[in-house]
Amino acid sequence: MKVKISPIGVFDMLKFKNLREVRQNAIAQAPASPLPKTDSINTLAQQLHPAQQQLVIQKIIEENHDTKSFVLAGAPDTPPLAPFQAGSCITISIPLENSIACRVYSLSSSPAQALQQGIYQITVKRAPNGFLSTHLLDCAKPGDLLTASAPHGSFVYSPVRDAGHVIALAGGTGITPFYSMAQAIADGTEKFHLTILY
Repeated sequence: MKVKISPIGVFDMLKFKNLREVRQNAIAQAPASPLPKTDSINTLAQQLHPAQQQLVIQKIIEENHDTKSFVLAGAPDTPPLAPFQAGSCITISIPLENSIACRVYSLSSSPAQALQQGIYQITVKRAPNGFLSTHLLDCAKPGDLLTASAPHGSFVYSPVRDAGHVIALAGGTGITPFYSMAQAIADGTEKFHLTILY
């Protein structure tokens, strides 16, 4: 069997043949300084996807008789809030009665508010026999500290998956992710048409 090798292929084979020697020379000439303790890409990943965030209740807005919005900022001496996409949620954790209560709440604020003002907003409605909602509505006050996850969830607009015109059906506080999307469209963060049937 005859194999025809082009001149470029000969150069590729020579380059491959010398690869070990080239690598050994590069290693020998490298400075013997220690590696950095943290790589910049790991620092960025921790900022974008923190395991948890310490938040403080900055303001409480009474929406109606059984619903309040909570404006949350980063606690003092903590990194900036993690960015999010409209429609995302966070998991709030609060120590209650020798336990830790955790609930997921959609962010009702615009992603731009997290980046520019350093705030998240969640809207909480009283749930019958609700453990955490009752505590937040009856006991929480500005200055209280909360622990939250990084923003997460897949209830977000994706131009690859979703049509350019989204029809949203919502009831009660189920409107909060769509409210976040509407604000993101208004401030130019998102680019799609949104019709909300509430």
